[in-house]
Amino acid sequence: MKLAAGFAAVAAASFAAVYFGVSSFATAGQSAEAATAYVVHTATPTAAEFASDLAGTANQYGTEHAAATHLARTHCVQPAAGRYMCSFAVVHGDGSTECHLIQARWTPRAESTITVTLSGRVARCSSLREAIESVD
Repeated sequence: MKLAAGFAAVAAASFAAVYFGVSSFATAGQSAEAATAYVVHTATPTAAEFASDLAGTANQYGTEHAAATHLARTHCVQPAAGRYMCSFAVVHGDGSTECHLIQARWTPRAESTITVTLSGRVARCSSLREAIESVD
């Protein structure tokens, strides 16, 4: 029970950190709407396409900063249509990294095409398998 409560707290904190970290990539004079690149898929994206969309969406906000924070080593699997589990590294301008693990859904008709349903920080993220194995 303690582990589940701890994981829930870490997941909520990680989601907030990712959300506010990605939100801070937008410059003060630029709205998020103006910065959004639209990706149109005629079918549910493959795991590789979803990984590319996830990184591309987050990274587009950092392109105007020389030492911008960005996502790297994004690796996803698709256990069911429109459902994904992904690991990625957040690389900061100073070169430091933090590893994350998320569960997400493809929601093309919603306001955001990627809906994160669970997230958390992990110790390692060279691959999704390594990220899952490093969950405490």
